[in-house]
Amino acid sequence: MRNSEPDTLTSQWNDVLLRRRDILVFGIVAIWTSAVSYQLAASGLRHDYVAYVEQWAHILAGGNPWQIGGIPFNAYGPVHAVLAYAAIPSFLLPKYIFGLGFIILNFVFVALLLGKRRQNPVVDLLLYAFIVPLNFLIIGSVFLFGNNDALVAGLIGFGVLARMRGFLRIAGILFGLAILLKFYPLLLLPFLVFDRDRRWLIRPLIWTMSTVLVGAVLTSVRWGSSFLSAITGGSERDATILSILNFAREMQIDSSLYEWLVTWNTAFVVGAVALLLFLSVRYNVNWLVGANLAMLLTAALYKVGHQQFLVTWLVLLATLLVSNIRSGRFMLYISMPLVLFFSWYQYMFVEYWNVGVFWEEEGYFLRVWSGPIFFVSASTIVISTMLKYRQSRKDPQGEQSKTPFGP
Repeated sequence: MRNSEPDTLTSQWNDVLLRRRDILVFGIVAIWTSAVSYQLAASGLRHDYVAYVEQWAHILAGGNPWQIGGIPFNAYGPVHAVLAYAAIPSFLLPKYIFGLGFIILNFVFVALLLGKRRQNPVVDLLLYAFIVPLNFLIIGSVFLFGNNDALVAGLIGFGVLARMRGFLRIAGILFGLAILLKFYPLLLLPFLVFDRDRRWLIRPLIWTMSTVLVGAVLTSVRWGSSFLSAITGGSERDATILSILNFAREMQIDSSLYEWLVTWNTAFVVGAVALLLFLSVRYNVNWLVGANLAMLLTAALYKVGHQQFLVTWLVLLATLLVSNIRSGRFMLYISMPLVLFFSWYQYMFVEYWNVGVFWEEEGYFLRVWSGPIFFVSASTIVISTMLKYRQSRKDPQGEQSKTPFGP
């Protein structure tokens, strides 16, 4: 009994410290929430959101969302079109929805990190701070510009958390909605429904495809098959700033070679992700690590190189952090330089964009050299992670989650 008293006091003192730590952290979260909410409300219509408003106004006036004439090209899916009706009270309301979803997601991530009582979570909290709340790519894309990739990232993030908790039906529906908003999450789907030991989770796959099918049917009833132009038209787009193909064009490679690479880029991206899936199954790569790699590879290879695509990758990286997958720590750590690079990139992008010099000489490095930096960094992360799994594939314990979340 005498020996148990110090243990009891120590336990009680630890509980007090943990409560104080939690109060402090959530106090910081409240300050952050207030700051980004002000930014969200004060920033108004900017960047791509101006085009969104034109598209939604066109829809509310009775136009077809994918009728190119008279409105900016609509490369988005049916969910983006449906957001027009949410914009009836105010065209800023969808932007507020994007921001509110991210604020809730941030709160959930922090709560999960604080729930990791088995160890001191300070390191994980610091890593998370750089990945999400203090990353200017998040602040700029979500709360300043209101890019709809914020909603894609939110749907994927909540879907992953639902899968971790075993809510496979909800996970599938959320994945399906993400695909109906922007089509690139379809490339992530095989990874998101992979289990382990070369098995697949059928239930979330069925619910995802059912959601996509229902959405496609309802869209066809309302607007016909014109939404398919978002896919075919997207494949005809030219290379943009963060694409390695943009760098190749700036370096004045042979024009016929450039046109060939641009024309076949979509097929090349799909093929590269398919190869990654094959290797992931062969080496029994954890499903969440595979989804991270697939998102990073897609963004690095796709000719339309926009930094807002990486918002989804940052959210997937955050889910990898809170899931405590042991084999995912390696990828997490080697990804941090790229995480910090994109935070800097977005900050400079906003600075140059606001003063109108992004397309001038001042923005040359950002426009031209960020592409190869991203490509080399992403390639290094993907190849290094796959080699790590290849070396440790005989250790199945390294590829399973150690949390009670499940597969």
